[in-house]
Amino acid sequence: MDRIKVGLIGLGYWGPILLRNLVSQVNCDVIACDNQPGALDKFLGLHPGLELTSSASKVLQDKRVKAVIIATPPHTHYDLAMQALQNNKHVFVEKPLTMNSETSEKLVKEAKKRGSVLMVGHTFLFVPEVRLIKELIENGKIGKLLHIESNRKNLGKVQSSGVIWDLAPHDLAMLYYLTGSDRTDFIWPASVCTTEHVSSGIADVASIFMKNKKTDLTYQLNLSWLHPTKTRTTYFVGDKGMLIYDMMAKEKILFVDRHVSAHRDEFKHVDGSVTTVPVLDDEEPLYKEIKEFLIAVRTNNVDCLSNGELGLDVVKTIESM
Repeated sequence: MDRIKVGLIGLGYWGPILLRNLVSQVNCDVIACDNQPGALDKFLGLHPGLELTSSASKVLQDKRVKAVIIATPPHTHYDLAMQALQNNKHVFVEKPLTMNSETSEKLVKEAKKRGSVLMVGHTFLFVPEVRLIKELIENGKIGKLLHIESNRKNLGKVQSSGVIWDLAPHDLAMLYYLTGSDRTDFIWPASVCTTEHVSSGIADVASIFMKNKKTDLTYQLNLSWLHPTKTRTTYFVGDKGMLIYDMMAKEKILFVDRHVSAHRDEFKHVDGSVTTVPVLDDEEPLYKEIKEFLIAVRTNNVDCLSNGELGLDVVKTIESM
């Protein structure tokens, strides 16, 4: 396996976590960048062979760099990603791809024109539990999927982009991945309710309701920065059973043998047991995500999981709300 050089731009909140997983990859050299005063100091000598610079241009124009990972604020994603693509780099961008569909579409088209990998950091697609849930749904464990309810709540940091842009990309990417659907499969406009409690013009609580026009699947997403506990729970309701995915629990996936069906003029209820579904894969999701990006780079797999098209779909979905 040939060694490749990867540039990481942004060492703020998420960047150091990306860096830790990036330097652990096989046959990978890293140059990391951040232009904030003092941002590089704590990384000096931390990882053997790590190059550091305060210049993003140095990373983007370095011909040794084959791929670039962008972990900067969302409003900077487009300019940095476009420069990287135009310098013939493969690109990984943290979610959301950009803050509007026009710029996201330009990145997707540029990547296609150049035959470059464009991947978006929808990390939950690489979580073992999420992949197992997809397998269980596809294998008919809960029958026909009728309804999904997802809850992502905490006493979060209020950001100017609002709670939907901040939190919804995670769950929308999972929705499309788990159901094999895309934005065009749903009825628009969606039903959206938002509130602005802390700061005028910034939504901090939101509820979103969508319906799949092909399968009649309904989807409810509840988001909040004003919640007393950290809640990351999704319910999958089928006509033969249900699944509970609780990211905060020790036993993260539960199969609930409960369902209801219409029988002549009555409703037939089935109340069975609740059992834990074991997860055997313990590889860190972010490590897996970076590994799959590097595999895509080495094999030039432009149709990798969580590619630019999925990122564009997520942006278009939020933009239309």
